[in-house]
This record gives sequence, structure tokens and C-alpha cells, in this order.
Amino acid sequence: MTLHEFLASHRDEVLRRCREKLRDVAASPEDGDLPDDVPIFYDEIVAALRRQAGLPSESPLPHESKAAAHHGQERQHAGYGVSSLARDFGVISDSIGEVGESVGESFGADEYRLLTQCLDTGIASALDRFWVGARDEQEHLARERTAFLAHELRNTLASARMAFSIIRSGNVAVDSRTGDVVERNFARMQHLIDQALFADRLHSGSVELKPVAIRYLFKNLRLSFSPECRARIRMRTEPGLEVEADEELLTSALSNLLHNALKFSSPSGSVELRGASEGDRVVLEVEDECGGLPCGDPEDLFRPHVQRGADRSGAGLGLAITREAVEALGGEIHVRDIAGKGCVFSVRLPQSSLTPTLPPY
Repeated sequence: MTLHEFLASHRDEVLRRCREKLRDVAASPEDGDLPDDVPIFYDEIVAALRRQAGLPSESPLPHESKAAAHHGQERQHAGYGVSSLARDFGVISDSIGEVGESVGESFGADEYRLLTQCLDTGIASALDRFWVGARDEQEHLARERTAFLAHELRNTLASARMAFSIIRSGNVAVDSRTGDVVERNFARMQHLIDQALFADRLHSGSVELKPVAIRYLFKNLRLSFSPECRARIRMRTEPGLEVEADEELLTSALSNLLHNALKFSSPSGSVELRGASEGDRVVLEVEDECGGLPCGDPEDLFRPHVQRGADRSGAGLGLAITREAVEALGGEIHVRDIAGKGCVFSVRLPQSSLTPTLPPY
């Protein structure tokens, strides 16, 4: 039996084994589903082998694979990593080998060589489309960030100029509510610019890991906010707690969370910064008194331009950038609701295994 005949007659069994292998390594039931493009790619291989045998057949392999390229694009859009591509195509090779061994079939060297070329082409086609999609997505996000930043700065500046013109007319004093409007808008512009610089540094890839003392970090964070801010900031952390992180990125990420917590908490409420060890991880939490999260999936808050609260004065980028920063530091971030009271943003990072370079206070 030729290899193309074998693959055609044992198609269902090979694909069944592919499904089993994906389920065995899947992190969730959805991850264990056999992608629709895999059977199509399998049929492309069979057609390429038929063509090699001189039979009438059409297949883009071994030069390219539209099914594999589409698979790479879909995986990138769904948020999968590159490793998933190697896994998806690896199970095809493994399953073909297992089924061939189970029935005792052997095939010619030329057939195996073409099969290997087809598999290599499939992985290459998927990777190429995956990286094109990732690049296009990053460029799109960069354009969106620039447009939103310009829009927000323009609106904020317009409000500040209007308030300033009223003050300059002499009809109101500098220390009036109109003066407060100017001050708030200047603070808003400063926050937007800081956020833009934070995102630029994050995407430049210049991450420098070193031990960071949490008590020291929390103290500086609290001092960076005005004593006249809306809610009281409280701190609670284990003595000597440290993480291995880029101090500037981590400070910016936590500052974003703290800024949101203060923005949505009532003036008479409080915001708490907490730090604790949990196995080989450090958990940093920001708890607010915003009244509870709006309806919907809490994880959607980390998507760019998603704003659920009544206050839409931001560009909806802070939490998306914060998640990128936390993941760049090897950590993860989640949010949980405290019904009727507020919510808690939790950041999990690796504990420091390096020599401390910051004071432990």
C-alpha cells in the first residue's frame, strides 16, 4: 500500500488520535478541540502524495498551505501562543506514525520525504501568518493609542483653557471651583502623558529585572498621590516581602490600578494596597470601594477601550497596558468583585531570588 492510500483509508483513525492527543495536553476543553483546518491540511497532504504518484490531484503542498496559514491566523486572533502551532501540527505527525506502526505498514523513502516537507511547510505557513497577524495587531493598537491619546489631551486641554479664560477675566478667584477645574485637567494631562510613556517603554522591550521591596514600593506609590485625593490610601504588607521585577514598569502598573481605585471610590471611602507571599509567588492587591463591578465578564475590563463605569473620562487603555506590563514581568493579573462594596485587582509575580538592592522599608 502506498502512503497516500494508507493516509486516505486510515483518515478517521489518524484524526481521532489527533483529537485525543490535543485533549491530553489541553488546558481547557475548548483547547482540546481539533481545529477545523487540521483535517483540511491532512487532505492537502494526501493530495500532494497522490500527485507525486502520478495521479490527478491538486494541492498547494509542499510549497505552501492555505489551510495551515488560515490556522495560524485563527490561533493568533484567538490569543494562542506560537507553541500551540507546533503542538497542532506535531500531533498529525505522531498520529500518522502510531497508526502506521499499529498496522505494520512501511513506505518508500521518497514518500516519507514528501510527507516531512508537507509538515514543515504547514508549520512554516502557520507561523508566517501568525506573525503577520501579531504585527498588524500591534500596529493597529499603536495607531489607536495615539489617536485616543490625542483626542483625550485635546478635550482636557480645551476644558483647562476655558476655565483659565474665566479666571483671567477677573470674575472668579484662582482658589475657586473654576481653579479646581484647571488643576484637575492639568493632573489629567499629566496622567495621560505618563501612561503614554509607560506604554512606549513597555513595547520597547527594555525590561530590567531586579529585587523590589514591596513596602518601599507601596510607600512611594502612596506619596506620589496628592494628600487631597478622593479616598484614603491604606497599606498592608508582609515584612521583607520582595518581587523580582522591573521597578519602573511595576510602579506604573500599580499606579494605574491605584489611579482607577481612587477615581471610582467615594471621597469618604478608602483604597487598600496589600502584599503577601503565596508559595513561590507574591500577590499584590488593590482593593477599592467603587460599589462593585458592572454586569459582564470582569476579564473584559483588560481589553483596550473597554469602559464600564459611569465615569468615561479616560481612554480605556490603562488596564490593557497594565496587563501587558504584568505579563512582561512574568506575572498575571485578575479582578474579582465584592458585591455592593467594590472590587480587588490582584497581581501575581515571582518572588525575588536575587540580592536586594532597595532598602527594606
